[in-house]
Amino acid sequence: MRLVQRTLKWVRQLQKYVDRPWYPLVLAGLTFSDLFIVVVPSDGIVVASSAARPKKWFLIGCSMTLGSVLGALLLAALTHAMGESFINWLSPNLLDSEVWIVTTGWFDRWGVWAVFLVAISPLAQQPIILMAAMADMPLPIIGLCVGGGRLIKFLGYAWIASHSPKLINKIPALRDELKDLDDPE
Repeated sequence: MRLVQRTLKWVRQLQKYVDRPWYPLVLAGLTFSDLFIVVVPSDGIVVASSAARPKKWFLIGCSMTLGSVLGALLLAALTHAMGESFINWLSPNLLDSEVWIVTTGWFDRWGVWAVFLVAISPLAQQPIILMAAMADMPLPIIGLCVGGGRLIKFLGYAWIASHSPKLINKIPALRDELKDLDDPE
C-alpha cells in the first residue's frame, strides 16, 4: 500500500507541471510503466490533467495512449520470448488466479476483440495482453487493439474533462447549483 500512496502523492505533485512541454512525455512514461507496476492511476491522471489544461486534452490523451501501447508491446514481446516464467516473475500466482480463468474465457470467446474491449474499459489490461502473447497473437495486432481501445478511452476521458464546465452549464439544474457555489449570497 505504501507504493500506491507514494505514487499518488508523486502524481499529485507532478500535476503542478501540467503546462510544461515535457509533461506529455512524463504521462507517456507513466502509462508505459503502469503495465509493469500496476499502481499508476492512468484514468484519473488523464482526467485531472485535461481538466487542468483543457486546451491540451488531445495531446494528453494521445501521449497516454502512446505510452500504453509501447508498454503493452514490450510486455507482449517479453512474454513471447520468455513465456510462463516471465508471467510468474512479473505476477506470481496469476496463472492460478480467478482473473486468469476469466481472462482465458474472454480470450477464447472473443480473441482479438477481447484485447480491444479490455483496452477501452477501465479494467487492468495486463492479463489480456499476457494471454494474447501466450496465444502467439502477433505484436502488431496487439498494438492495434490496445492502441485503438486506449485512444478512444483516453481521448474520451480527456475531452469530457476538458469540456465538463461547458457541458455542466448546459444542464439547467446543475448550472443553478454551480451559480450558487460561485455566488454564496
